[in-house]
Amino acid sequence: MTKLAFSVAAMLLASSAAFAGSDHFSNKANQPSVDTNATASIHNKVDTKVKTGAANYSVKKHGIQPPGVMGWTDVSNNEAYMAGKLVTTNNGASLYYAMVSKKHELAPKTLCALTPGGPAGSFVGSSCYNWAVFQKTKNAELCEDLIRYLEDEKRFAEYTQVSVGQAGPVYKGRVDNPYWKSDPNFDAMVQNILRSVNIGYPGPMTPAAAEVQGQKILTDMAGRVVVGGLTPEAALKEAHARIEEIYKIRGKA
Repeated sequence: MTKLAFSVAAMLLASSAAFAGSDHFSNKANQPSVDTNATASIHNKVDTKVKTGAANYSVKKHGIQPPGVMGWTDVSNNEAYMAGKLVTTNNGASLYYAMVSKKHELAPKTLCALTPGGPAGSFVGSSCYNWAVFQKTKNAELCEDLIRYLEDEKRFAEYTQVSVGQAGPVYKGRVDNPYWKSDPNFDAMVQNILRSVNIGYPGPMTPAAAEVQGQKILTDMAGRVVVGGLTPEAALKEAHARIEEIYKIRGKA
């Protein structure tokens, strides 16, 4: 049976924080190493063994990265999975939504599983979508009415049902909606949402932390091992320097 698993496999080092249950920027006490001024203070206490272990396991031992993967776009893993070229991918609910909506033959053969944890815990990065109104919009009241309309419990339930798992609940009370029991695969999606953490965890969510994510530094770190031929240790050192520079610049801003 083909299975879709939210695992360390497809994203390699980019997912190693979740895989190891630790953080790229935390010290041995699992506390933030980045100080309150957002100045780079990423010490040599990074758990290198864990991060490089994830790379060695994925690349050297199992060779799990598909050919040409570093040239993929956002939709490539969805397309490859539905074409039967992948057996597992670290993906959001969009892939399952696409298969169910299209009544794809792999939909009933697909298993959504929790992101694996480790010694420091089990958590995933959050990705929140928001309703927002620009401060100077001419129709602020209408916009606020629209948000209230969509967030009404009855209408939000309808919105959730057509999302096929993509519109996860922000409020814990919405987890009790019977809809989340209507498909066994929804359980992993909801549980991942409930244990999600902000960008920069376990430190504060700052512009520097957001830029580290926006520049895809952890993803690039994996690519430097898979395609660039760097050792996991060298790729980690390179990513460390890039992150440190971002925190130095943002700390002066």
